[in-house]
Amino acid sequence: MKQVRAKLDQMGTREGRRIALLVRVPPSVRNCTWAGLDVRAWMRQDLVDVIIPAQLMTLSHCMPVDEFSAVAAQTKCRVYAAIYPRTQYTHPVVAVPRKAGYSGAPGRTATPALVRGAVLNYRSMDVDGFQLYNFNLPLQAEHLTMAQDMAHPERALLHDRIYALTPAYFNDHEDTYQYRKQIPAELASGKAVALSLFVGEDLTEKRAKSVEVVLRLGLAGAPTPRHVLTLSLNGRLLKRGRMGAGLAEVTGKRRGGGAHPPAAEAYYQRTIRDHSLLRRGANDLSITVAAARDALSKLILVECQIAVLPKR
Repeated sequence: MKQVRAKLDQMGTREGRRIALLVRVPPSVRNCTWAGLDVRAWMRQDLVDVIIPAQLMTLSHCMPVDEFSAVAAQTKCRVYAAIYPRTQYTHPVVAVPRKAGYSGAPGRTATPALVRGAVLNYRSMDVDGFQLYNFNLPLQAEHLTMAQDMAHPERALLHDRIYALTPAYFNDHEDTYQYRKQIPAELASGKAVALSLFVGEDLTEKRAKSVEVVLRLGLAGAPTPRHVLTLSLNGRLLKRGRMGAGLAEVTGKRRGGGAHPPAAEAYYQRTIRDHSLLRRGANDLSITVAAARDALSKLILVECQIAVLPKR
């Protein structure tokens, strides 16, 4: 890296300007170190101008980019988070699902709501900007909206946004060049699963009184309304009892294969009326499922999202 910087400085001297060096790296300092990339030294020695932490293949909501921001704050280097137009298989969140449940095939396109949640998370982690990776130019109308939300986070707070756990993709569970993901997670009967979900805004502010907040869990493995769920948020009990009417079936089937978690077969949803239960930053979730007597398999948590939906 020193040799690259020296070469660029030679060229810059001839042109009368500094030639910026932007480096795209794995999504955590630990992953960079595993790959032999001393990103902290690069920043401290003024070798690079922009560090771009990047997830593999799909949109990430929870890269630990604050690790990079903390170092960059003492240097001239800037940190840009990579944003992707593709996500794992999911359905758009609706505040009240139809009686028939979620219909239609799940999609992999990152909606503006998903991108807004990721953008607000990374703004809370003090990034300086964003890289639009795999977005085609000229930007289509929906992608232009996303870019405007990235540039003006206050705008993102006026529309639907979804804070989510990032599902594992391919072999990033190995915690090598990708940080370890929390889901998919097996929900063995009677055993609690602890999760941490980042929310990039303060939902106790006056502005937040005009929104609905919905927690949605995507489940695979033949979930039924008879499964008993114990659900806590930041130490406060939200649910203890059968999933019942809170479980919405997914009737559409995923198309295609690929190295990714199974798609949700049903969603358990719960409206969070007391917004003070949620913190800006990391929020602790505890999920325990007791199997129904006729359950044939263990449930798998494949999605975990908190949707913030302005009331209309």
